[in-house]
Amino acid sequence: MNDHTAAADPKLVDLRNAHGVQVGDNNIQIANFLSRQQAAPQPAEWPVLRTVESPVHLGVHPTPSGREGEPQLPPYVPRDCDTLLRDALRTASAAGGLVLVLGESTSGKSRCAFEAAHAIVPDHRLLHVPPQELLSGLESIPDGMRVIVWLDDLEHYLGPARLTAPWLRLMRQKGVVLLATMRVEEYSRLRSALTDDGHRLVSDDILRQADHVIRVDRRWSSSELDRASRYKDSRLSEALQRSHEYGLGEYLAAGPDLMTAWLNGWAPGAHPRGAAIVAASVDLRRAGVRAPIPLSLLEQLHGHYLRGRGGARLRPEPFPQAMEWATAQVRATTGLLLPTEFEGLFTVFDYLVDTTQRDTNASPVPEVIWDAALQIVTEADRATVAEAAVSEEQYDIAEGIFRELVDAGNEDALFGLCRALLGQLRLHDAVELLEQQLTVTVAEPRRHAVCRSLLGMLLCVEEKFDEAEVHLRQVLDSEFPVPGAGYYLGTILLEQGKHAEAESVLRPWAGQGDTDACCALGKALEALGRRDEALPWFIKAAEADNNEAMIFVGLSAQNEEDMATAESWFRKASALGGKSGIAADGFLAMLLSAQGKFAEAEPFWRTLAEAGGSPFAAHHLGQALLAQGRASDAESWLLQATEGDYDGAVEARVLLGGALAEQGKRDEARRWWHEAATDGSPEAAVRLGSLLLDQDSPDAIEWLERAANAGQAQASGLLGTHFAQIGQHAEAQRWLTQAVEGGIASAAHLLGLLLSQQERFQEAEEWFEKAAELGWPEATKSLAELRARGAQPRLRALAQHDEPRADEAYTAGLHFRDAGNEEQAEEAFRVAAELGHAYAAMMLGVALINRGAGAEGLGWIHEAAESGRCSGAALTLGILLKEEGSLDEAESWLRQAEEGGQSSAAEELGKLLHAQNRIEEAEPLLRKAAAAGSAEAAGVLGVQLKDQGRTDEAWAMLYQAATAGYGLAATVLGLMCLEQQRVDDAMKWWQYAAQAGDPLGAHTLGTVWEQNGRIQDAIAMYTLAANEGHADAIVALNRLRTQGF
Repeated sequence: MNDHTAAADPKLVDLRNAHGVQVGDNNIQIANFLSRQQAAPQPAEWPVLRTVESPVHLGVHPTPSGREGEPQLPPYVPRDCDTLLRDALRTASAAGGLVLVLGESTSGKSRCAFEAAHAIVPDHRLLHVPPQELLSGLESIPDGMRVIVWLDDLEHYLGPARLTAPWLRLMRQKGVVLLATMRVEEYSRLRSALTDDGHRLVSDDILRQADHVIRVDRRWSSSELDRASRYKDSRLSEALQRSHEYGLGEYLAAGPDLMTAWLNGWAPGAHPRGAAIVAASVDLRRAGVRAPIPLSLLEQLHGHYLRGRGGARLRPEPFPQAMEWATAQVRATTGLLLPTEFEGLFTVFDYLVDTTQRDTNASPVPEVIWDAALQIVTEADRATVAEAAVSEEQYDIAEGIFRELVDAGNEDALFGLCRALLGQLRLHDAVELLEQQLTVTVAEPRRHAVCRSLLGMLLCVEEKFDEAEVHLRQVLDSEFPVPGAGYYLGTILLEQGKHAEAESVLRPWAGQGDTDACCALGKALEALGRRDEALPWFIKAAEADNNEAMIFVGLSAQNEEDMATAESWFRKASALGGKSGIAADGFLAMLLSAQGKFAEAEPFWRTLAEAGGSPFAAHHLGQALLAQGRASDAESWLLQATEGDYDGAVEARVLLGGALAEQGKRDEARRWWHEAATDGSPEAAVRLGSLLLDQDSPDAIEWLERAANAGQAQASGLLGTHFAQIGQHAEAQRWLTQAVEGGIASAAHLLGLLLSQQERFQEAEEWFEKAAELGWPEATKSLAELRARGAQPRLRALAQHDEPRADEAYTAGLHFRDAGNEEQAEEAFRVAAELGHAYAAMMLGVALINRGAGAEGLGWIHEAAESGRCSGAALTLGILLKEEGSLDEAESWLRQAEEGGQSSAAEELGKLLHAQNRIEEAEPLLRKAAAAGSAEAAGVLGVQLKDQGRTDEAWAMLYQAATAGYGLAATVLGLMCLEQQRVDDAMKWWQYAAQAGDPLGAHTLGTVWEQNGRIQDAIAMYTLAANEGHADAIVALNRLRTQGF
């Protein structure tokens, strides 16, 4: 029976909604399989890929149902790897080949592959069958037919009677595209597994021959998250809120929810028996059991876990009820256990296995599970169980299994037995074992060479390089030069500094494709100063998944300041794990932190800190948390970094003090800063001095001077500010000048202000210019005010004898302005202003600003406002300052204008306070303005009242504003109607809002009309909103146009 996926085929049985059914990483393809009563379709009947509309049919994890009207799956969010994957598929579609997509469980690899295939090879016929039927499917592919073979969870399709190297070559010759997915853990396991003679497994041969390997990260990058935020899908929005904890695909596939459900199931009276069944299933997978698990075995094994947790005290449920719970779907996606197409056989959701294996505190797999695993696996798979025991670091278990295999004549188990002994730190026993094997295998030259090669490798571990070298040279000189011997000999020569000789030993093996030798050759060439020659060898090894080489390539890119390439290689090395993977975590974390990407760096620092207790990692994890404003989380990690003789302990104390200060623990912060400052940290002295300065402590000056004299410009700035505040201007100028020399922009600005107050305007101007050059935002404004002050006379008091002339000039100015003669208006206003007419000064300022002379114009308005004779100038100045962002000054002038009777001032001041969330202060001002007829004030107040839950008052105000033509108020009224299920009323208000020109109302109305199929009406509304700059409307308009509307 073939498992071909087709669209709308009556022979298909659709189990998508069946209880507990899930497809995905387990590759037990249940959904849409052919009825076994039907004959397998011929290639011409295979579905064309474009007709397979749902990726769930091909193994993509289901997601929870969205809101009404949302599709079965969330929209596809482009991933960073899409370009590489689609390019790979284009190449494979032209020449055939295997494209492999790697990623952790729920990383999104199957969806990524599906979308890429749909985009690049939509017209290919799809072959999608269970592993045992792969060869019959491949055999039936006729020459010339364009076919894509879908291999979700590739590891199940590898091995004898499945996909082998000859079959892969044949598929390439036929131009067939093989698109496969695989979990990183399985990939690493198969790539690292060797037969006893140092040769690769059949499965590893296929992996090494993959034409393209593309990786999909479980944790989404900042650019991917940004793209996801642009989609209006409720499930994506919910997942984005948890993106600091989980990858989006991980969350959408309910992985975290399932993990929580399992853990919570242990509670007394909850589902403890079900949790025990899941625990047994997870541990069987950890023990190397890949096949579905019989129900009878789960019934037999789960009691061990139940007893370990308390047995009857947990009030466990009956076994059938426990199985029902374990196979129930969570959030309409998948279950903890997954039924298969075979009665009584189950698999466990891979996410639970991956998460448990990543958990450094997970309990070891119990002996009862290892015994059960050995009973149910085939004889050929016993080595897989032993390898799993090595992976779980249960080396005594692995030793027992490997010894049985060696005693039974399994030649491939000797290497594994050595690894098991090494894992128990029994290096001497491993060496002794191999020495015995040397004696036993004298008559078997190939076996003898293998033993000698392994012995040489272990002697390298013992750092007995001279003995190791002898054995390895004998192997290389024999008729069976075992792969790996050349690499180890080369590394010995590297350790001895014999770089040229190492090159000569390593080059032949590197040329034959030994990736470890390629990496070592790169190191030899680099040591010889031939870096340009070294890099291609590192790249060759890196592209073959040598993660140590990946680090070298990443560092090379980093040295060239190609940070994107460096990050990419470090991420790939990290994903492969092992010692080099841990090192890659460190390099990646440092790279991301140096770029200020602390949220992305955090999980890597956390992995390093939790795994090895590294104070360096704890230090930088604390720093990353602190940079994200998570001072409480940072505290414990920074405290850990202060202990012992860690070189960075002093810097960690400084950061710890900062974390404590942010939490208001100032006394504790002071203690840590004092300790670090006493140990010579200038930065700690600055922080301590600043804290003491706030507390009016006389010790503050001493610490700040100590820091300033050590070159801390910030300390000089604090000293200068302090002395300026207490009126010691000469001392202030001395310290501020020193701070400016250290690049402190605010110090230059303060110097300018001090000198300006002393009417030393030329010097002040120079310091303002310096502050602007250093990037201080207020400097440009201060410079303009200073120059404006020097470019015009101050507004003098209006003399009685000048009043008639001033009034006449002011009136003439108004006449010219109304007639549109701006130039003559300005001249008339200037005559009146220079005579002391405050209103003329204000009008002159407005005229100057309108023609681009903003600095002088602002100066005249400021003079008019300061005179106290023109409340209109205070209003105008307040509005201008508000627009510039100088909110404190704006508030002051607006209050003066409001007290002076300016009716518009109440509205402007109310809106300013509302924007600052000073609700109680804003309300009376907005009410006053609304009562005076301001529609906008009524609207702003209505929104404020709605947010406070004062619905009736809000409605009244919004109604007043909307009927007076304030469009935003109509939009909000529509939303309030919608909340009350008054849809027709909501639509009327949104139409009213759109007619009033409100872009939010127009966009909302467009969205509703699009959902109701009124596309042209929707386009009209989106166009109206887009013309007003509404970003979402622009996106929606472009989307509809792209779709051909």
